[in-house]
Amino acid sequence: MNNRELAILILASLFLTIAIFNKDIKESIAEIIKSISEVIKEPAFNLLFTYQIFCLTILTSIILKFHIDLWIIKDYIIMIIFSISPLIIYVNKENGMGKFKKEILKSFTVSGLLIFITNQYTFSLLTEIIINFSLLILISEIAKNINKKTKTFIDIIISILGIVIIVHSLQSFVTDLSNNMSILIFINYFSVIIFWIINIPLILSWKYISQLDTLENFLIYRKTSYTLYKNFNILIFSKVKYSYLKINEYIISNIQQGGLIKKCYLISIKQNYSIEDIDNIIKIFKTCSGKKDLYGKFEVSIFIPFAIKFIDEKGNNIKSWIAPDIKPEYLKMVKNFESFDII
Repeated sequence: MNNRELAILILASLFLTIAIFNKDIKESIAEIIKSISEVIKEPAFNLLFTYQIFCLTILTSIILKFHIDLWIIKDYIIMIIFSISPLIIYVNKENGMGKFKKEILKSFTVSGLLIFITNQYTFSLLTEIIINFSLLILISEIAKNINKKTKTFIDIIISILGIVIIVHSLQSFVTDLSNNMSILIFINYFSVIIFWIINIPLILSWKYISQLDTLENFLIYRKTSYTLYKNFNILIFSKVKYSYLKINEYIISNIQQGGLIKKCYLISIKQNYSIEDIDNIIKIFKTCSGKKDLYGKFEVSIFIPFAIKFIDEKGNNIKSWIAPDIKPEYLKMVKNFESFDII
């Protein structure tokens, strides 16, 4: 643990100590702890936690075998809390995977190297405490409703402080390079990239796990980590199985969403369809392997639907599919979702 992390830990401990004697802050912290405990109970979180335990076990074995500094485990845990976990929260949004790619790219770029160096080379513990406390005060002042001139002045101070930190870190970095420590430095630097690579499977799979997590809230059986994992495996194997499927986009004239949380699809089919085409569309929807360009201009979200209903150009029913084990109180709504307002 470097001096900057120690300084942050000391300041955080002081804040928590002061907070104990402040009723409002204490209540806020209690609410945060309560919210975190509720999240920890969720089956999806248990899957995430299990995956990280597995990664930490493998990582620790490698570190011990090659006599690498054990503090690298601390770096991995910090990255999980402040980088990987927030990204997983946003992974289903449109910019989720884009953000992931940017984070990976940033690790290779000059800016990524500069961030690494400034975190690696720090001042003395006392100096770091003073710097971090000063930054905390300055940032809190910016957050207040202060006039433009004061804000500009504070911004200039923060910028100067940032330049001082960068210059100091680069000087220490150059000194280590001259002392033939470049290999160790870059091993530490590339460890961040390795951390991202380790979590690629988790990030890529989370968009499916989160959809299964939502879906299972409406099903009869009790949602657990096992049911999520089992259904995810079925999903993945099905996706591979049906990956060769090609749908003629011209048989679809319209796709509309409605019903339970907009997860029911009403698909209008042109006259030149075959039952095999419709069966293939159902397979693609069931296995989350639909692609935006698969349906031409009719872009749809990639998720497991509750129900799919096909109608011809005259509005006649052709075929329907309903997800199994829907709770009775939702089954009628799913079966009759065409009576809902379709958007």
